This record gives sequence, structure tokens and C-alpha cells, in this order.
Amino acid sequence: NNSRGVNIADKSSNIEVEKVEIQNVQGAGIIARTELACDSTTWRDYYTMSAIKIHDNYIHDVLGDGISAGEPSYGAPKTITCSGVSISKYTHLIIGLEIYNNIFERTGGKGIQYANAPDAQVHHNLIKSCGKVPSSTTLNNAVAMNGGAGGNFYNNTILDAEGSAIVMFGFLGNQMIYNNLIVRPKGNAIFSDSRPGSIPDTYLRIAQNTIISPQTEALKLYS
Repeated sequence: NNSRGVNIADKSSNIEVEKVEIQNVQGAGIIARTELACDSTTWRDYYTMSAIKIHDNYIHDVLGDGISAGEPSYGAPKTITCSGVSISKYTHLIIGLEIYNNIFERTGGKGIQYANAPDAQVHHNLIKSCGKVPSSTTLNNAVAMNGGAGGNFYNNTILDAEGSAIVMFGFLGNQMIYNNLIVRPKGNAIFSDSRPGSIPDTYLRIAQNTIISPQTEALKLYS
């Protein structure tokens, strides 16, 4: 019921996924994160996932996200129960995340979701008709940069998003979104909102993007 095409987990690092076709899975095409557990070596204080490269893949007709890298929580800890006691810990970072030259089509969730990745480089992807889960208003965006995301998002083409083309919730700062082509999103073209953990007085630069026929705002920025 929650099958994944590729699952990068269990404190992995230095993983490259290249030239793989993934289709018809019930969950995400590719997951890259270690789930928070009672094992302290899964906590942010002790573990960082490093050097994850995902490129030149074709991911289509999956029910979940095309790629989900990093736990979409940064500024707030997650609560887990260990030996009957509830404790709150932060999920790990991904340093050196690169997602490029991929094709995403007709994903049920987002084409690309990444979080806890302060230096991510996401570029030259085609993201088409993503976010097709009809009952969801939060999963139907083409690209989500969630808490702890930073780095550069550039030279991507986003066509016919079922919701917004790009959403940024809790951006880390020191982040650039540039030279992207966004066509016919059913929501906003680019939406940004700070969250707990967003760092004040750091830049979010949105430049030289081409936006064609959004159904709502081209740029919608909250902070």
C-alpha cells in the first residue's frame, strides 16, 4: 500500500540514482531520508545524510511524490515514544543533495519535495502534470521546498501543475529560484511562507523566471 520505487534510508550516505525508470508504485518514486527512531544515531545531533545525487531518471504514474528527500520538518522537533516515554528530537539534515536532469510526469503527489537540505541544487528537471491526487490541497503542488531547504533551484520546466507550481514553507534562506519556466499552474506559480526555523535577514531571491497563465497569483510571498 505504500510501496516505493527506491528507498534511501537506514543512515545511508553517498548514494547515486541514475537512469532508472519508476512507474506504477503506490507510494513515492524515490524516498531519501532516515526515519527518526529511538536509536540516537538517527537524530540530527549525530547523523547527517550526505552526497545524494538523483539524476537522469524517468518517474511517472506513481501515486505519491516523484522524489521526497528529507523529512518536511526543520524548525520543530518530532515526538517519538521510546520505552513508553515521549521525547522530541530533530530530524537529520541532507548535505550535498542534487536533483537534476529528471523527468516527472503524472505523479499523485508532488513531483519533487525536499527539506532539511540547506545547500540543495535542483536543476534541469521537467515536471509535468504533477500533484494529481484530487482530494488533497497540500499534496497537489508540483514542487515543495519545505523547512530547512536552501541552495539553488534553476533551469527547471514546470508544466500544468494541479496546484501551485512551487511552494516554499519554512525556507532556510540563502536560496535562489531562477531561470525556471512555469506554464499553466492551477494555483500560484510561486508561493513562499516563513515557518518556525526560518532564519531572519537571509535572502530569498526569485529572478528571471518565465511565468505563463497561472490561475491565481504569479508570485505570492508571505513572511
